[in-house]
Amino acid sequence: MNRRQFVSKTLKAGMIGGTSLVASQSLGKTIQAWKHSRPEEAALDESFWDEVRRAYQINGQFIYLNNGGSSPSSTIAFDDESHQREVARHAPSFFLWRSQIRQREQMRRALGSFLGCDSESIAILRNTTEALATVIQGLDLPSGSEVLTTDQDYPTVLHTLDLYARRRGWKVRKLQLPQPLGSWEDTVSLISNAFSDQTKFLLFSDVLFQTGERMPTQEICALARQRGIQVAVDGAHTVGHFQVSPAMLGCDYFASSLHKWLSAPLGTGMLWVNPEKIADLWPTIGAVEGQENDIRKFEHLGTRNLSTELAIRSAIDFDLQIGADRKLARLQFLTRYWWEQIQDLPGFTLKTNLSSPERYGALASFTCPSREERLDSYLLIERNIIIGHSSVGDEHLYRISPHVYTAPRDLDKLIEGIHAWLG
Repeated sequence: MNRRQFVSKTLKAGMIGGTSLVASQSLGKTIQAWKHSRPEEAALDESFWDEVRRAYQINGQFIYLNNGGSSPSSTIAFDDESHQREVARHAPSFFLWRSQIRQREQMRRALGSFLGCDSESIAILRNTTEALATVIQGLDLPSGSEVLTTDQDYPTVLHTLDLYARRRGWKVRKLQLPQPLGSWEDTVSLISNAFSDQTKFLLFSDVLFQTGERMPTQEICALARQRGIQVAVDGAHTVGHFQVSPAMLGCDYFASSLHKWLSAPLGTGMLWVNPEKIADLWPTIGAVEGQENDIRKFEHLGTRNLSTELAIRSAIDFDLQIGADRKLARLQFLTRYWWEQIQDLPGFTLKTNLSSPERYGALASFTCPSREERLDSYLLIERNIIIGHSSVGDEHLYRISPHVYTAPRDLDKLIEGIHAWLG
């Protein structure tokens, strides 16, 4: 056997196609049965979602309702990642640079197809924070430029803006948004009225991380573009949650985490850059000459574990099997399910606008009267239920974020826990 034959045979042993990792036959049959049904009907069929639940490794130790932080990987994606790790560990550099790097390009194309945009405008990174930091540090804004954002954007991203504002002489303005938001028209006016001749860059979230409420992203981007303002959209909670193509939003930069609503492995994210902006955005780590227009210039990290990234393709395949419309209808059903059971409790106030399907998904938050022990602590210690928590001024904000593997019976236990906490 010559060297070329050896390399070819060895690489084939390490290949695994995401399309070969499919859901169980029973899930496939259930999907076919609902193929021509309305998403709202499928959302209520517990037999369908029981099959989806079996595609996750849920051990029953906890009821996990903080998927907005990160979601468990589907078993399909987990097994794909594990296989890639097992193959690569025997000769890491060999498989990394001869096999996995090529599979990575196949995964990039699959992600581009999933998002409805050119894969050559997608950089594969580890999370939304890293992606937006790449944008912020790479901007060539002159000293004195105004950067506009909101008080409901992610703290680490706001800290990064503040850091580079100090280094480069920018002025950061944080608009205060109400909770819940008012009408989309009011939100558009609030932001567009804040534009000034000095505003050069706008950063805001498509889905607010604290409340899960969607912003009128396209309308805001359109008005910013008219003023020549560059726009970065924090889409941490968008991909796998809502059907959105970054290329259709009208922004210049779009970042997302894939380990939330796509159920890809932990530590997978992406950055979409408008092809017209790639050349002008500086990379974080030096890129070789000739890469000025190459999206890969934003991916230089040195040696890295590609096994995690390659499993993104399996996560996409699984998500496509469920179907975006069915998935969103289910997530919205779960949100309404738990809130409608506690909405009349004294002092409980919903901070997410559920007035129309365009405005919410799986994330919703509420405030309630304080007790000596916080609600999230009680639920964790006494009921093994995990929810999200943050503070807004003197108020405790509790965030509930189920996923496709969540059953109504899980939410019934949440409701029981809240009543027990209240006494």
